[in-house]
Amino acid sequence: TAALFDLMRRHGVPCAPIHTVPEVVADPQVASTGMLRQASIEGVEDYVDAALPVRWDGARPPLRNPPPRMGEHPPTFAGPSGRAGSRPQTE
Repeated sequence: TAALFDLMRRHGVPCAPIHTVPEVVADPQVASTGMLRQASIEGVEDYVDAALPVRWDGARPPLRNPPPRMGEHPPTFAGPSGRAGSRPQTE
């Protein structure tokens, strides 16, 4: 893999390795940007989410709502009627 990256870089081809989730979480650059943040979510131990990649007045927007629990919100989509909340038709 290192030889392939070297070859591509020598020829001006943009490239980067694909990291695993544990590698991303452990990366010092990710930590320094504040992109991963911990939040207190009832019933979830050590919750971490990805912050929005923007800052207003030097701060990232806070987490407004926790993610839904499994089954908390039924699946919906805009079906043929164009109305959100339509359920898919099954045959």
